[in-house]
Amino acid sequence: MILSVNDKKSKRKKKHGTVRKLVKITLIFAVLVIPIVMAYNYIFVVKNIVAPDGVKVAADKVALGKSLFRVNKKSLLRELGGYPDFNIKITKMIPGKLVITKKEIEPQIYIADRNLYIDKSGNIFHVNGKVLYAPLKVFGNVKDSEIGDLLKISETGVFRSIRSRNGYYTGKIGNVRVSFTTLNNNLIGRIRLVMSEESRKYYTMDLRFKNQVIIR
Repeated sequence: MILSVNDKKSKRKKKHGTVRKLVKITLIFAVLVIPIVMAYNYIFVVKNIVAPDGVKVAADKVALGKSLFRVNKKSLLRELGGYPDFNIKITKMIPGKLVITKKEIEPQIYIADRNLYIDKSGNIFHVNGKVLYAPLKVFGNVKDSEIGDLLKISETGVFRSIRSRNGYYTGKIGNVRVSFTTLNNNLIGRIRLVMSEESRKYYTMDLRFKNQVIIR
């Protein structure tokens, strides 16, 4: 097939026209997309993290340079290790800012056999690699259903440690062993009254039965 000079010129014009169209489309795409990408990076990509010293390194590793939409508490807690869920709060702010706050852990009870802590609100949590002070230490097979009773016992401040035994508890005050199912001001008054009148140094006081104090 032999092309005339006019045919060749026409073909070159079509080719050049196609190239110009592609260049225009590319430029339009760049004009539209690049500002969107830049705006997205400015608004939603984490560049600034405000966090306590003990959390900052882990937060930088998990969140810095990532989208605010992808940052979550679960990944941060996994990186930190040992922090209870309620202890950490993440606030996402625009543009690209993450504020992390950490509440102080104040356990009220330590369940020794399960290596768990309970705070004043009844939250159960575990802490890796740390030993925290709790006003009441509880031994034995403790069920979650006992948490309310244990918090009440802890609030009285009578015992520093007790043992859970098949539905009742046993604690020590000095050399006196006390068994009980619940603890209130009335029972605390009985304990103190019996201790003030009992002459034996070592004995067991049983308060499990209503309106009775059994001494052994």
